[in-house]
Amino acid sequence: MEVDVNKHINANNRFKEYGNIDTLVNYIIEDIRRTDSGDLIKDGWNSIKTVYGKDNKLLEIRFYVEDGKLLSFNAFPDHSKKDASNVIWLAPQ
Repeated sequence: MEVDVNKHINANNRFKEYGNIDTLVNYIIEDIRRTDSGDLIKDGWNSIKTVYGKDNKLLEIRFYVEDGKLLSFNAFPDHSKKDASNVIWLAPQ
C-alpha cells in the first residue's frame, strides 16, 4: 500500500517533533505487523496506542481491516479519547 505521508499521516506537519517521518512510517508499519502476528487485529476499525522514540512520545495508529485486508491507516500524535471498536495497547518496539 502506498501512502503520501504529507497528505495523510503527516498532514499539517503534525509529527514535526517526532523526527524523521520515514523512520516513523516504518515504525507504524512494523507495529501493525506485530499486532497482526499476535492475532489482535479484528475486521473493522482498529487502534494501536503506543509510544515512539527515545522520549516516549504518545502515538496512536488507526487502521481499517475488511476480510483480513488492510484497507487504510493513519497515525496521530498523542492518544485519542475517541476509541476505535478494537483498541490495542502495545509496548514500544
